[in-house]
Amino acid sequence: ESVLHAILHMNHHMPAMQSNFSARSWNRNLQASSRLISTQEILIVGLGHIGLACAELLRSTGASVTGIRRSVSGANSDIPVYPVSELDLRVAQADHIVLLLPGGPETERLFNERRLRLCKPGAYIYNFGRGNALHAEDLINAWDHLGGAFLDVTEVEPLPETSKLWELGNIMITPHSSCVFEDYRRLFVKETLVTLGNADKTHAN
Repeated sequence: ESVLHAILHMNHHMPAMQSNFSARSWNRNLQASSRLISTQEILIVGLGHIGLACAELLRSTGASVTGIRRSVSGANSDIPVYPVSELDLRVAQADHIVLLLPGGPETERLFNERRLRLCKPGAYIYNFGRGNALHAEDLINAWDHLGGAFLDVTEVEPLPETSKLWELGNIMITPHSSCVFEDYRRLFVKETLVTLGNADKTHAN
């Protein structure tokens, strides 16, 4: 739901609308360039368990949803999946790019300035995985090429008050809180017990 909210938030130019509200203005043209999600392509980079759940929800909007995954054969879904070797090609076609990557050396600065500039002009980028994949310096340097960004994670957390990310326009930053909601603890315990139960069955077999 956090990912869906983020895409709708950016797609409908809500940062500009919030400024409009704060200024007590009545500018109805700020959203004139927004397009229906159903006419756009969403690329999920890191199509694991969480990525697949997000993909199914996003696809219900009518959007074209594709994914990037290290092991294409293990996707087990009808969502179109491509290998990391096709990442440069795929980011050039997507309107919204969602990062759901784990941390580690393999994902370190995966979306550097070069790759950000390969993205479709005006594309929105979202990071709900780990902050190491998208550094502030690269995002700032490529900002003129992008439409905006929604970050739930950053490479340094908490994000310092002095970070230039706070100064960018058309950006939303949340404090690594996409998993913070009322029922999280109960659902986490439930999923953990199911996972442990499946592991026991596999071991027994």
